Amino acid sequence: MKAQRKADGEETGDALFSLRPGLAAPLLLGAIFWSLEVHGDEISETLVPEVDIPPGLHARPRIDLPVASLPPRVHAFWDRQNIFLFAGVGVMRILDYTSTQNMLRRGREEILLPQDVVENHAGFAALEVAATATSIGISYLFHRTRHHKLERWLSIGHISVAGFGAARNYALESKHP
Repeated sequence: MKAQRKADGEETGDALFSLRPGLAAPLLLGAIFWSLEVHGDEISETLVPEVDIPPGLHARPRIDLPVASLPPRVHAFWDRQNIFLFAGVGVMRILDYTSTQNMLRRGREEILLPQDVVENHAGFAALEVAATATSIGISYLFHRTRHHKLERWLSIGHISVAGFGAARNYALESKHP
């Protein structure tokens, strides 16, 4: 729903969707990089204990780590859980596409993307496919950098946000009389 202006110049609209689209991506990327930085420090501190080396000794002494402190076995990227999560992301993107097209047919307007993008069916479908591919690609980067919880939570968050947006699109009232 586009914001409407009152006579005194004050905007009205949904407070939940008042964040401008241009600010969402930098905020999301900032949160991801902050998380990588925080967890990266914790990993390096737990895997490599500090040892005092005498000034004349250049070789590092052998350190036997207990078996319990070794990192757990890494799961395969295309394991069962990731396949279901990526399929869920794809389904939610398809649902977002259909709900947006339904909303446009009922006389509403898209608020997050320019109108000419969503009115071009092939372009909008390609955008939805690109969003799904980007989500899988970022999950792969998390997997390769051993951020396995973030790898899973990214898809869970994507499913949640896309599902909420699709439900909201279907729930909006038609502007037709």
